[in-house]
Amino acid sequence: CGGWHNGYGWVYDGLSQVEELNRRLAFVKHLTRQSALIRELPPKRRQVVRLAPAHQDKPAPMKRIIQVAARSGDASILREVLLEEASSRKATYVSELVRDAIKCGQKVIVFTGRKRICEALGQTLEKLPVWVAHGDTPDRPRIRQEYMAHRGGCALIGTWHAWGETLDLQDTDLLIFAMLPCTPKEVVQGEGRVARIGQTRPVLVLYVIAEHTVDEDVADDLIGKLPAVIEVADGESLEGISESFQPVSTRSLLDRIANL
Repeated sequence: CGGWHNGYGWVYDGLSQVEELNRRLAFVKHLTRQSALIRELPPKRRQVVRLAPAHQDKPAPMKRIIQVAARSGDASILREVLLEEASSRKATYVSELVRDAIKCGQKVIVFTGRKRICEALGQTLEKLPVWVAHGDTPDRPRIRQEYMAHRGGCALIGTWHAWGETLDLQDTDLLIFAMLPCTPKEVVQGEGRVARIGQTRPVLVLYVIAEHTVDEDVADDLIGKLPAVIEVADGESLEGISESFQPVSTRSLLDRIANL
């Protein structure tokens, strides 16, 4: 009917004979809710690690970039920049987690939201079996195949924007969010890469929050958005997030800047 595969998934632009196709499929279609599929998968545990200031790295020198973002008047841009600054504080902790997991023979996915964070983490782990792939990385399907085919400990570091849809990574033991997603959709899409049909082992999903940074505000926002999302969606995949991200006192973005 005109669909074609572009290497990332099926594209249905320009479909023809859709009505006839639906008539023929009406006798064989079986719709299964996502919650039913999730119950058939191995257990998925979700854990939030709150990294105290004493255990954080010295942040990346981003003060000028943050000031420019603040002057733009766009809160979403400012938040993105502050999230990158917060992620730089977690680099050593995350890289040590990945290193230990690989030594134990585990396969690890690390999701961030920024290209620079991906590449910086990759450099700290360059002597290990690690792939780094973000939106500017060509041939991600080949990288996926290499990661999935690898036997033994290894890691794939990428942005959830580049890997959040179509490319399943279910051959994974540990998923680390080194940078917090801002919306429940990004949470579901990120976790969904490993919680897929074909997964044969339990998965631990780890969210790392740098205390006293914008991470805390983003976690609070996620909690506030969840009820509306669960109400209109098949929300079993979001079950337990509210308990994981316990609310903390929220401060304004400008307050965060003042304390940098």
